Amino acid sequence: MVLHGPHSCEAAQAVARGHACGCGGLPAQADGRAAEGACIRSSRPHVADSLALPARSLLPLTREDTLRVPTPPYALLRMHFPDPYNVPSEELWRWIGHTEKILDSAWRNTCAIRMSLALHGAGIHLPAGYLKIEAGKYRGQFIEIKQETLANHLCTIWGEPEKFGAARLHDSVGTRRGVIRFVGLWGPYDPQGHIDLICHDDHHRLACEGGHVYWQAVECWFWECP
Repeated sequence: MVLHGPHSCEAAQAVARGHACGCGGLPAQADGRAAEGACIRSSRPHVADSLALPARSLLPLTREDTLRVPTPPYALLRMHFPDPYNVPSEELWRWIGHTEKILDSAWRNTCAIRMSLALHGAGIHLPAGYLKIEAGKYRGQFIEIKQETLANHLCTIWGEPEKFGAARLHDSVGTRRGVIRFVGLWGPYDPQGHIDLICHDDHHRLACEGGHVYWQAVECWFWECP
């Protein structure tokens, strides 16, 4: 094999070990001509030399990558959040076309449904498989009825939340605002949870838009919103 140029010695040593440019291409033929498909070092820099890209960018996107979206503005979520003070549960069920749930005690907890509607209003639609909306502006879309399932979906599209105990809630959230999930509302033996919007009220105290701040919760999940 005939090599010319200032890098001929280095290239020759590389050939002894494998391919001259180290890219794993085909070796040259005996008469010095490059085999079909082989990579030849020329005046044009090699792609690996000219593009200093991290290895991660060369890999295919994972399913989680393709689902990721930024957290929406808090004001946008709040605008579309049907809080229980203005929209009681009975009216909420009428909004979404499920009047059969009004008198069913198993459907009294509506925090995940309210958050689902706020997400729809912010342009974040939930995947099929949850409760289907049968009336109103989001007819045909889906909502989640369980706060745990909805929170896990938010982990998929927004990434992992900040997690801390309720004793650290005030210091951890600070002056920020966003979506919060409370786990174990009244202590370690309480299986209940709650998902809501949280911010500071007019008196600079933490407050949830749709319910109470559970200061005795075992764990809090927090996603900050701009």
